[in-house]
Amino acid sequence: MLKLLVCASTKDDAEAIHLRTYSALQKLRVRCELAFSSSAELMRNHMKTDAYDVFIFDARSKECLELAEYIRSENLVSSILFLNAQRNGDLNRIIKYRPSYVVFAFDEDKAFAEGIKRCCSEQLSGRSFFTVKTKESVMRFDYKDILCFESDQRIVCMYTMSKAVEFYAKLVDIADSLPENKFLRCHQSYIVNMDYVRRLDKTTRYFQLVSGKEIAISKSYYASAIESFEKYSSRTLNV
Repeated sequence: MLKLLVCASTKDDAEAIHLRTYSALQKLRVRCELAFSSSAELMRNHMKTDAYDVFIFDARSKECLELAEYIRSENLVSSILFLNAQRNGDLNRIIKYRPSYVVFAFDEDKAFAEGIKRCCSEQLSGRSFFTVKTKESVMRFDYKDILCFESDQRIVCMYTMSKAVEFYAKLVDIADSLPENKFLRCHQSYIVNMDYVRRLDKTTRYFQLVSGKEIAISKSYYASAIESFEKYSSRTLNV
């Protein structure tokens, strides 16, 4: 699930942009957490630079530009969208913060919605890693190293070739954050990396991974899982 933050000089301005962002996200149907704050509040709380996937900043705010500089000093992964920019002058000032999209002051809601879409797509398709956050640490795992995810209530176990890592999450949120062309939800409790499926048994309905682990395919997911895996296998063979 993506995390988006709206920031402006005042909380009232941030709330107005927040409502506009919420409307755009409803049309895009992107699962995310959306928050808003004044720039002063964020600076007081020493916000972590990787706390959000997408930052939406008011380009008119000096404090927002300072926050963008702070974020980019440590974080080149999150997307930044600048809103209310002026064509004459502002673009030269903000380009150094590597924005993913700039919406100019006179642009319509359509341009703003396109900016939100661009940033969300960038985050969902551009990542090459999965992040696991626990009380003790934040860990990143390359997608190519992940075999599968197994869920038991709110405890998820992620298996790699070398180890298993447990953390708290919802499997549906994990599924939404993974690239669909590689990972497949085949059960209420399982997501598999199709690169590591050694065998599909249609009789007993399970995937066998290269590690030897067997992953059940539930009845409700069976038809879509088989179709997706067979398409994936055909595409792989034709490369």
